[in-house]
Amino acid sequence: GDGAVSGPALLLREHPDYSPTRHFGSAITLVVPTINSEAWIQELIDFYESIRLRPLYVVDSRTRDRTCEILAAAKQNWVKVSSKAPRVESLLPGMLSRVSRPWVLRLDDDELPAPALLRFCDDAVDREEAPVWGFPRLCLRWQPGRPTLDYSTFLTLGPAVDMDRQFRLFRADGVTLKDEVHTPGFDSAVKRPAPSPAFILHFNWGVSQISVFDLKTNVWTTLAVPSGAGGSAGFYDPVYNVYVF
Repeated sequence: GDGAVSGPALLLREHPDYSPTRHFGSAITLVVPTINSEAWIQELIDFYESIRLRPLYVVDSRTRDRTCEILAAAKQNWVKVSSKAPRVESLLPGMLSRVSRPWVLRLDDDELPAPALLRFCDDAVDREEAPVWGFPRLCLRWQPGRPTLDYSTFLTLGPAVDMDRQFRLFRADGVTLKDEVHTPGFDSAVKRPAPSPAFILHFNWGVSQISVFDLKTNVWTTLAVPSGAGGSAGFYDPVYNVYVF
């Protein structure tokens, strides 16, 4: 970088193929629940605009920072929603009350979709094989001084083991709402796993570091696709074709 960026910013070696989607904005609503995300919400806005998606940002009413002001200034689709408990599962009834399309994809404010995930959602809507689909989630970490992002290959956090599966694509009329922590916020008699290339990128560790150290958060300039799901032995292995500067 030019020295002006104090936090991590990603540069691509190769641009991923985010082809235009077919059903987002018609049959599918992408909802992004968020709370107190002023430090990085602009990066999400820029990313989704770059791939021509317009999410519905669902702002928890407990938000006390400038998240709403940033969304409004950027002319985004957003609503403020209240819930009984301060967790995303409890926000789901309020979210669904603002959605009219039959299918919902929920991605949190510290997550981004891989290109294959968006393509899979389009295909799932065409096939109508199941009302709920689950995606593997790849946890990423940024370490100051290292030239790449890392992902965990340890137990539930690694993509190869596929134990951190998040059920996020669903038909609103095919689920029963369920306000319990560490659930998708609903239950269904039929759930299916999506194939592993359709995964969620989870930036929770990176966002937490930025929040703690109050770094400038030019985090997700754009997104890279993993070069492989393996890696050498150990807890973290860099596999993403991105530079951190």
